[in-house]
Amino acid sequence: MSQDSREIPQNPKHIKKNSIIDNPNSDYNLSKKGSSDPGITDIILAAADNLKEKIETLKQIAEKAKQDSITDSLTGCFSRKCWEDFVNKEFNPGLGEEVTIILFDINNLGETNNKNGHQAGDLLVQKTANYIKDTFTRNGDMTIRYGGDEFIQICRYVGDKEKFITRLESKFSKSNQEKEGISVAFGYAHFDKNLDEDGLFISSGNKYDNKKRKTTFERADFSMYKNKIDYKK
Repeated sequence: MSQDSREIPQNPKHIKKNSIIDNPNSDYNLSKKGSSDPGITDIILAAADNLKEKIETLKQIAEKAKQDSITDSLTGCFSRKCWEDFVNKEFNPGLGEEVTIILFDINNLGETNNKNGHQAGDLLVQKTANYIKDTFTRNGDMTIRYGGDEFIQICRYVGDKEKFITRLESKFSKSNQEKEGISVAFGYAHFDKNLDEDGLFISSGNKYDNKKRKTTFERADFSMYKNKIDYKK
């Protein structure tokens, strides 16, 4: 039997001194830098770096997907999903949270699209969104694009509600809107557990008693409808 075909004993007591296993100068000691085959080491290191880069890329893709799911691509506002998450997961009326809901609806967006094209309509949506976002800048304020021409503004703990509404109505007065080149109807409601038996919002698939608005959203929507009529007078 040739020397190359013999098995190397695994029991340490059978290992001869100066064998390739315990000899630090041996070319086969891979724990020491300067392996006799540096090409293999380079390949392993390159593969590890490549794997690390791929993992980092996947993390970035996952983070972007997460951001895309909560951000409206046209306006940079929060997406409708964020509204649903806020209603179903974050808001807890049992803790006595104070929340004000403001609904905005762009006037005549369809007319703008038909007369000047959808690009002009998109610019109007963006301009309106920026005006709303620039108005509400406190930590915790959330501007949400609810639909094509609709926005929801969530404000927590507004303080003096009468002063808040006065400032809101002044900021979104017809004259101020005309200066900014926008036109929106708006309505608002403060969460009230005695009035809003069904909380902030329930899906549109449920029936509402129009004589008694049972959610904060419905009361704000009714307020906006009245504002839209007044705006067009």
